[in-house]
Parts: sequence; structure tokens; C-alpha cells
Amino acid sequence: MHVIELPYYDSMKAMSAATGIPISALKYAKDNGCLFERHHRYDLGVFLKWFFARKTEPGDESTDWGLDQKRTKALLQRIELARQEELVIDFSAADRFIKKLIGSVMFGQLDKLAHELPPDLKGLGEVRIHETLIKRIETIKKKMKHDFESWKERGAFEE
Repeated sequence: MHVIELPYYDSMKAMSAATGIPISALKYAKDNGCLFERHHRYDLGVFLKWFFARKTEPGDESTDWGLDQKRTKALLQRIELARQEELVIDFSAADRFIKKLIGSVMFGQLDKLAHELPPDLKGLGEVRIHETLIKRIETIKKKMKHDFESWKERGAFEE
């Protein structure tokens, strides 16, 4: 078997020009452990061995479907475990929570305050106004807490 000696280049630019390999790929290789540069010369053979032996980077398309399937299954299992440990929440559940609790309850209560408070507060002194506001705010907090607990018990935030 005859081994072909691949060329060396004086610079990455020269290597790129002669081979068509983008300079960005050569810089990536150099930054990621490819030892194709020695004494300011660039060895095409070392680069090619490194390039074809490397593991694919996240986002790269792999042709090893079995490996991809195992990796995907493992990632999905990690996500499920994190969900069971309540470390993550499904985006759609968070969206429903915001729309139900914040949208209907909180904004509904604020609208109600805007309509009811002016006549209720008319003619009161500062201390009574403050006491009335505190009382109404506590009522809103209790309602929000009750609604949240009720929705949580019913699983309203689950799919």
C-alpha cells in the first residue's frame, strides 16, 4: 500500500487558497485542539485526520442515526426528570398561568378597584384611605392565592 504525503503550507491563508477549506474552519480546528500547525507550517494531512475523526458539535448533522436517537432519548429523559422534580415548567403551563391568574384575577381586581374606590374613599382622611387600600389589597392577595391553589389542585396548568 502506497501512502501519499499530503502537502504543508506556509500559512492558513495559503492552505485555504490551495484546498478551498475556509479559513474559519482552519481557525476553528486550531482553537479546538487540532495540532496541524508546527513551526509556523500547516500540515493538511493532520488537519484532515482531525476533521474526519472529531465528534460532531451540537447542532451539526450526524449520520449516525442510532447515536442521535440515543442522545435524543437521553435528553428527553433528562427533561422529564427535571419536570418531575419541579425544576422546570412547561412553557404552555406558564403561559396559561399568566393569562388566568395575572390576566383575569389581578387585572380584574384592579379594574374593580378603579370603579369602586373613588366613591368609597370620597371624603375620607388620609389614614382611613390608607386603611381601606390595605384592606382591599389583602382581599386581592387572598383571592389570587385561593385561585392559584384551586387551579393547582385541579391541574389547570398541566396539559
